[in-house]
Amino acid sequence: MIYLLLVVMLIGPGVLGFTESYTVTESVVLPTEYHVGDRAELRVRIRTASSVELLVPAALPEVSWLTFHDMRLFPIDAQQTEIRISFTAFRPGTQTLPTVDLGGIRLSGLTVHVTSVLEEGRTDPAPLEPPMILPTTRLRLAAFVALIIVGPLLLWMLLRLGRGQVSTLVARYRRAQPYRRLRKSLKRLESNLEELDARSFYIVLLEDVRRYFTQRLGRDLMSATSVEIIHYISGIDARGSDLIAEVFRTGDLVKFAGRPSTPEQRGKHLGGVSQVIAELESAPIGRGVARGQRGRGTGGRRGARGGSQRVGA
Repeated sequence: MIYLLLVVMLIGPGVLGFTESYTVTESVVLPTEYHVGDRAELRVRIRTASSVELLVPAALPEVSWLTFHDMRLFPIDAQQTEIRISFTAFRPGTQTLPTVDLGGIRLSGLTVHVTSVLEEGRTDPAPLEPPMILPTTRLRLAAFVALIIVGPLLLWMLLRLGRGQVSTLVARYRRAQPYRRLRKSLKRLESNLEELDARSFYIVLLEDVRRYFTQRLGRDLMSATSVEIIHYISGIDARGSDLIAEVFRTGDLVKFAGRPSTPEQRGKHLGGVSQVIAELESAPIGRGVARGQRGRGTGGRRGARGGSQRVGA
């Protein structure tokens, strides 16, 4: 009997499953604020007897509200060890981690506080929210209200201006259409100046100028010869007629006689035409057009044939 007691005293702790005690000296969770479903790490420092050997278990405990990802041991000195436990909790509140067997000790009683993004203390369902409005609904309503308010005002202003002024505005807009079309065409020519050969360039340029004067002056100049066009426009603006005449003469020589033309010369003609047309639009052409249109009823036809009809002063 005495022999049996001695054996139990010597090997009893190993046979009966006794473990060494430990003391938790520090405990922290990183990050300090985390919520349900977030991954966090618990760092615990414990102090044990120097003879205790700690081992990471082959399998960590499994519970429904918690998932253990991994566990690592970092010895600090002979008696202190830092234990790092990575986990994800799925239940809010203060929770106690399951006991973990580290070989020399059984780590238990560790707690973590898990916060929730939901309102704390509310157990009943959230109240019904009002229906959401469709995107741009407020903008459309504001535009509709503005139209109701501003619409009658605009109508009143149009009636106040009178039919004559409205007709004048429409006439000015239509009057500027040929110039806008010509400017757009000249910009296209300028962008393709290096790509077009001389003959193609002057074909397009002269056709655009013919169309402009046809629409702007109300005379069919599309089938007129260059001489007729030069003679006709010479009465509109003496300052620009010389340059237009030079462009038409050079264009005829390039198209029909194969005369060479450098890109610099073509660029100069293009810029000159643009400048002359802009000057015609700004002032003198209005009086010339009016006189030319009045001349149709009497000597307009004779002037188109023989070139004797002069437009403008």
